[in-house]
Amino acid sequence: MRVTNQIDALVTMSVSPVQYLIVPRVLAGLLMCPMLALVFFLVGMGGAWFVAVQIYGLDSGIFIERARWYVDPQDLIQGFTKSIVFGLALTLIACRQGFYASGGAAGVGRATNRAVVQSAVAILVLDYFVTTFFV
Repeated sequence: MRVTNQIDALVTMSVSPVQYLIVPRVLAGLLMCPMLALVFFLVGMGGAWFVAVQIYGLDSGIFIERARWYVDPQDLIQGFTKSIVFGLALTLIACRQGFYASGGAAGVGRATNRAVVQSAVAILVLDYFVTTFFV
């Protein structure tokens, strides 16, 4: 939108581009990343149940009891906390890079590349700090 002067048009119309463009995306990232983490957890546990019970013939009750024994509530809390932190970081980085992209299509490509690299580094760093906080 910066490349095609749409952000300048929003400013001309007295619409805050941050409030109009960035805030909804950040809220969506904060909301959807934990939801995706929940879906991935459920799919993973469902797949593990299918393999253990249907393929290997393990009793379903034994599988559920062992899953309760191995999966602590602290693990789930840490996973959802990480998904919230990562969702916030990813959306903030992507919105910043997109907001300040310039130079036509090549500039958008460079901004996308920078956003991916910065997001990967941010996830590694934030993963370390969040894990350290929970230990």
